[in-house]
Amino acid sequence: MNAASKCIKCNLCLDVCGYMRGAIEITDDGPALNLEKCNKCGHCVAVCPVDAIDHPLSPVQPLIMPLPPYEQAENYLRQVRSVRLYKPEPIPQDQMKRLVDIGRFPQTGGNSQGVSFHVLEGREKIVRLIDVFCEAADEFCPKNPDLAWIAACVKTYRETGYDGLFRGCTSLIFALSKKHDHRGRENAQFALTFIALMAPVMGYATCWAGIFERLACDPEYAGPFADFIGLPEDKCIRGAMMAGIPAVTYRRLVERDPLDITFQ
Repeated sequence: MNAASKCIKCNLCLDVCGYMRGAIEITDDGPALNLEKCNKCGHCVAVCPVDAIDHPLSPVQPLIMPLPPYEQAENYLRQVRSVRLYKPEPIPQDQMKRLVDIGRFPQTGGNSQGVSFHVLEGREKIVRLIDVFCEAADEFCPKNPDLAWIAACVKTYRETGYDGLFRGCTSLIFALSKKHDHRGRENAQFALTFIALMAPVMGYATCWAGIFERLACDPEYAGPFADFIGLPEDKCIRGAMMAGIPAVTYRRLVERDPLDITFQ
């Protein structure tokens, strides 16, 4: 029995795909796919109650496991935090690959995906990147008063050796996209957020490299950093995240500002 012959004509695949897209038609022989109109979101395959869709662009994946109750999920999400103290041991490359892989799965605009990754491994390379950043700041900050705070960070590093840029981390994860991708920045943020959420489960920690991003994600200033990591001409840095083995363990949750919400 082929997959289509199982179809019970519940129309769920059609509903989740959307009539405007027109990628699915329910026929007497089951779901008929128009692959030219499909954006490979996989919702039709995931929702089908009888596995009646054999989709060449979105193969059948494992069944979804039960979700944790609200209290457990809340407890976990509240304990994921920015970590700025790391051990000198690096994350093993096979583990880093597994960690970054989760960055493929968040929602993206129109299922555009399009995010790729580059990992800079080891303190020696990261220190070299700090030098590149300092040189770039020397060039760019005097031309833009809004970057004066970055010049202050560079001054502190040169005078004290304190790494306020990357906090002593052993790895940097860059999220990249094509230059013409107008959704590239937010898609990269979604991807890095998923990585940050997965890291504690694996015993690792992350922190946004916000100071670095201010220059590296701006087309006006990004050139030296693109050159340093050997970016192809058609790609750009959309986000950067520190990663490593945490040198500190937090025992308690932290509070945030009270919920600010309105309804209409």
